[in-house]
Amino acid sequence: MLQTYGMTETCSQVCTVAPGEAEAALGTAGRPLDGAEVSIATDGRIRVRGPMVSSGYLGEEPRADPWFTTGDLGAIDAARRLTVLGRADAVIVTGGENVHPVGVERALRAVPGVVDARVFGEPDAEWGSRVVAEVVLEGATLAEVDRAARIALAPAEVPRRWVVVDAISDKLR
Repeated sequence: MLQTYGMTETCSQVCTVAPGEAEAALGTAGRPLDGAEVSIATDGRIRVRGPMVSSGYLGEEPRADPWFTTGDLGAIDAARRLTVLGRADAVIVTGGENVHPVGVERALRAVPGVVDARVFGEPDAEWGSRVVAEVVLEGATLAEVDRAARIALAPAEVPRRWVVVDAISDKLR
């Protein structure tokens, strides 16, 4: 089983982790497949170009730009591997800083004693939005998790409100 990235508009796959690179590419979607090009737009969105990209949607004029800009946010590392950071519409803007919930969730799940996590924004009069984390804990205290988050995350990414729950609902992800 290998990580991959693609969408309907690209006839499925665009990037895939190569066999034998699963450990080195952990957390990424791998490199672009032959014929596919991937770049990151200035707003952080993933862009795809190649013969597999649809020219547009039924009933609309075909796109003039050969690059298809997705609704996903990403980064490309030095080995040309794509990491998907989340959806552009899921960004939390807090105090003028962009926070990607998926990245914060990933960091929280890496903390010993955190079984699962869900991160979202809620309205805040001072900051615009504030970062909130729901966490399922086993063998860790909330104080320990908060301390670890302050080490692993940028200041704007650290949840301003924590909620300990028994389980994270898949309906909310």
